[in-house]
Amino acid sequence: MDVLIQSLVQANFAPERIIPRASMAQYTTFRVGGVADVLVNIASADEIPVALSAAKKADVPVTIIGCGSNLLVRDGGIRGLVLRISSAMSAIRRVGDDLIAEAGAPLGAIAAFARDEGLCGMAELAGIPGTIGGGVVMNAGAYGTELAQVVSSVDCVSLHNGKPIHYSADKLDFSYRHSALMDTDVVVTQATLALAPGDPEAIRALPGIGPYTTAAIASIAFNLPVACIDANVERVIARVFDVDSPVKSGPAAARIAELARRILPEGEARRHNQAMMELGALVCGKKPRCGQCPLARFCTALHLGIVHERPVPGKKAEITPIEVVTGVLSSHDRVFVQKRLPQGAWGGLWEFPGGRVEPGETPEQAVVREFAEETGFTVRVTAPLGIIRHGYTTYRVRLHCFALELVTDDTPRPPEPPVLTAATACRWLERGELESLAMPAAHRKLADSLTAPKGPLLTAF
Repeated sequence: MDVLIQSLVQANFAPERIIPRASMAQYTTFRVGGVADVLVNIASADEIPVALSAAKKADVPVTIIGCGSNLLVRDGGIRGLVLRISSAMSAIRRVGDDLIAEAGAPLGAIAAFARDEGLCGMAELAGIPGTIGGGVVMNAGAYGTELAQVVSSVDCVSLHNGKPIHYSADKLDFSYRHSALMDTDVVVTQATLALAPGDPEAIRALPGIGPYTTAAIASIAFNLPVACIDANVERVIARVFDVDSPVKSGPAAARIAELARRILPEGEARRHNQAMMELGALVCGKKPRCGQCPLARFCTALHLGIVHERPVPGKKAEITPIEVVTGVLSSHDRVFVQKRLPQGAWGGLWEFPGGRVEPGETPEQAVVREFAEETGFTVRVTAPLGIIRHGYTTYRVRLHCFALELVTDDTPRPPEPPVLTAATACRWLERGELESLAMPAAHRKLADSLTAPKGPLLTAF
């Protein structure tokens, strides 16, 4: 290794960036791994060909790592030269609606940068612990979004000759947790991401997103001039402006929406909407603390002495109980999920099949029937998994959850393809893969329970 170290020093690498006998446990998130012969922290793309040349001169192999997330290194360590794409190589810049990110930029940092720039497309990837370099190589994704959806090009350096290579997205052959880069001897230096300006209509079109969530995302995430109206905001506006009819009724709701838009300060939607919601929750609550309210001198209801009469309550909605079922069908260590039809509630989200319990049915009978109707599968219940309770404005849902198996002739073969009647697509997934899917809240609870340390017990929900 002396020849390698000498070559690196001659190539003007600072001695503090050349680490002989480097413990890889210091460079992996699992904090395990033996010793690398030599590790060099790479600070720019220009340094990569230089380091490769030094390794070639010393006739040693080269290994590329990033931040070491989910990287396992054997106790025997790594022979030769390890090139570590360090945090010094993590610049992010905007060009039009594109982001150009160096390979060492964390995905979370890119998502935050996009948010602050008012650009959409990276939010679902914010929690992935890796960098864009490794993320592009394995097409990282979460919650139904993959880098393949936003990557327009990738710049690399060849490990053979140190020359730069540019790949457009159509040459990367993206698939589930895979790209052509995995089969190519290159190191990623930067990626270009094609994002889009925040658009309330585009946000509203996302699966499972309603008007309030649309406004919250548009204003808080992208600082777009959209008023966010929840019960707390309704309460504040009804009192300050003396809205004298039920706030949920058509005329009052329209007036509150107009007033909310009128008081929205230019360029301050993010802070204003959060402040209004906090004011309604903490000060202008059901038991108002008018003496602490910054809007007291402007509040019409306070001056009229009718604070406790605002907002005007509407007719109390009748609550309808609903009994529904769903099942986790397992086969060959995988579970079955399907993608809902685009129309209707939660359109386009993933779920476990199921539906309502019909009169005269037990939940066990209902889940067997629903699977037959929605998939064509004949199933049997193997165990109850518990009940998930979920409340909506006018409904109280009890979701009975069951573990299921196929009724077959016990032949060890994969199940036949389903006949889908209530979905556009389906997958057989390992349980750990469920976390990447966008699902309705109740089904998300069920999916998360399947990988919980104590097993799929839902009685606590």
